[in-house]
Amino acid sequence: MEILRQITGVKPDAKYRLRVEFDTGEEGVFDASPLLGYFCYRRLKDVNYFNLARVERGTVVWPNDEDFAPEMLWEKSEKPS
Repeated sequence: MEILRQITGVKPDAKYRLRVEFDTGEEGVFDASPLLGYFCYRRLKDVNYFNLARVERGTVVWPNDEDFAPEMLWEKSEKPS
């Protein structure tokens, strides 16, 4: 059974990456740039808007209801070795 992790912190950068903190104390860097071609994430192409990322309900969200599932953030994040 997979452990469901929650996001407890996020720090966006100008290269469409998110430094995320998980409820396990672990951190990772998620590159969101491959998702920006999808229509549902079109607003995130504006780096100023992208930088409005915040944590809500255990995941990363933006003002117009865009979000990334915490499972995807965990699975696709680069973790420090």
